[in-house]
Amino acid sequence: MLKNYKCSPAQIVLLLMCVFVVRPYYVQIFSAANDIWAYLTLLFAAASCVLAFVYRKEKEIGLVLIFAIIYIIATLLNESHNILSVVSTVCQIVLGFNIGVLAFSGECVDKKVDVIRFVTTIYLYLYIICGFLDVSVRFFGQYDTITFFGYDNYAAFIVLPLMAIKWSLDSYQTGCVLKRDWLCWGLCLLYNLKLRSFTIIAVLCLFVVVYLFVRYFREIRKIIKPWVAFVLIVLFLVGIVRFQMQYLAAGILEALGKGVTLNSRTWIWDRTITAIFQRPILGQGYLSEGSFQWLINIDPADHPAASHGHNIILDILICTGFVGLICFGILLFQQVRAARKHLANKEIYLLLTGLFLFLLLGTFDGYPFIATFYLMISLLGSIPRYDKKEEV
Repeated sequence: MLKNYKCSPAQIVLLLMCVFVVRPYYVQIFSAANDIWAYLTLLFAAASCVLAFVYRKEKEIGLVLIFAIIYIIATLLNESHNILSVVSTVCQIVLGFNIGVLAFSGECVDKKVDVIRFVTTIYLYLYIICGFLDVSVRFFGQYDTITFFGYDNYAAFIVLPLMAIKWSLDSYQTGCVLKRDWLCWGLCLLYNLKLRSFTIIAVLCLFVVVYLFVRYFREIRKIIKPWVAFVLIVLFLVGIVRFQMQYLAAGILEALGKGVTLNSRTWIWDRTITAIFQRPILGQGYLSEGSFQWLINIDPADHPAASHGHNIILDILICTGFVGLICFGILLFQQVRAARKHLANKEIYLLLTGLFLFLLLGTFDGYPFIATFYLMISLLGSIPRYDKKEEV
């Protein structure tokens, strides 16, 4: 994958940047290692911003920087004790987005793409191998639902963008999805069947189903749009919170073990919507463990899993307010607009598939600050923009 295994200094820097886009759960267990990782992420995020300005890409990275600043300001105003945590989080998302921009800037684009493919593949296989070897249980004394990336439901939001990036960049380089892409996908599916993590099983299966439909039915490509996913999420929330439509499927939900509260999500959403209007403009900022529960008037000890809004739109609103949601929406629109004339290219509709499914997955469990997501949408906009210009 890294051709001849010889890397230039620029490739090594990019490789390190890609490594720090993800913070493995096994790093987070150890406070010293976690702090070192956070500071190095800050260093590489700053370096990526400098390089983006050197390549005159300030317009392309402007919105993600504004979104990050909104999150920081909201935290300073309301949760100032979490300032280090929010800086660490925004450094990861800025770094992820900037990598996609830098990969398609300047010279040696193919070599830089190779670096991203390499790191993406390594991370996916580390996730798979650590899972099959039960590393969490045997070496760290954790539950088997703790994966290389963290809790299995949380890991789904990292695995999906990584898989979409791997498939899309292989298609960009070779013109097709490779056998090794299917192998990686299949092993990932097998591991989650062993784990019985139904969220990732469902999203991996949907990724392939949507990919095949989009590949063979071109008209469907026009439907795979972020605003469609946003509308579906909003309609679902309105139907649940306002009209209690979950009772129409009460029997099915009870049989699945979810109940009519969807594992308590319905009352979390209701309380979150009320809390949003306490600070609707910029939101509450970064909410640490327990802060969210107190915000929606529940005891963290009684409801430890209710640590966020469990919906991507509600989580953006509670953290960054309506200003942040608008900025996030414009960022997605900006990236998709750059890609819309290139829907015939496999790499583009694979990334669109990943984006669409990430948003739909966010209907039930929102994690809007996952760095691999920002790398995915950055590539979605950067690949078609690069197609229109020559290397400098």
